[in-house]
Amino acid sequence: MNADLAAGFRTSLGDYVARLESLQSELLTLYRKKHAALAAADIASIQQTERPERAAADRLKAMTVERHQLLMRAGQFDASNGSLAEVAIAVGCDAELHERIEKCRRRSTTLRREGWVHWVVAKRSLAQNAALIDLIAHHGNRPPTYEKSVSHSGGTLLDTTA
Repeated sequence: MNADLAAGFRTSLGDYVARLESLQSELLTLYRKKHAALAAADIASIQQTERPERAAADRLKAMTVERHQLLMRAGQFDASNGSLAEVAIAVGCDAELHERIEKCRRRSTTLRREGWVHWVVAKRSLAQNAALIDLIAHHGNRPPTYEKSVSHSGGTLLDTTA
């Protein structure tokens, strides 16, 4: 392994991890604000988090591409094992960088879980809103498609009862 190339790679890996830590912290802050806004049903606050959250997600996608490129570059050191932690060990990174990579992994799990919570809340809200609109549309009565008595035949284009 060329020592200069390995040192350059370790520097690139350290820079990548620093940017990832910063981005994850930003996303975690946004997710916490959004979580509080969802709990309070504060529509204005939810809308305020939308644009920065989308921008951060786009940057995270770009970092995923960069991570893939780093892993491809690690192949020159026979270290393309699929994870940054394994690559860091193979190229001789210090223990501090290993710990930072592990913290990024744990933070990623937290972000993923918080994202799922937001998704579930949004889906449940959508279902409740749809039920409310349905109730309003039928003046508080169940729509005829849910009646258990008379079977409706025919359609709007062709009357099959004749």
